[in-house]
Amino acid sequence: METLELPAVSEEQRLEELSKAMWDLVNAYSFDTQEGKSKHLAIRSTVLMSIYHTTGVMPR
Repeated sequence: METLELPAVSEEQRLEELSKAMWDLVNAYSFDTQEGKSKHLAIRSTVLMSIYHTTGVMPR
């Protein structure tokens, strides 16, 4: 069986990619409806706090 070697990635780069993926999720909700706005804000708050508690840094 062949072994796949993954490229070395710094912790900072990994956190940056995680942050981007979470923002993509947040931005997937539509602002076209009141329900969409409420979901967007709720998820955004959760994502911000998750990133803060995981990394100790508040995302930009």
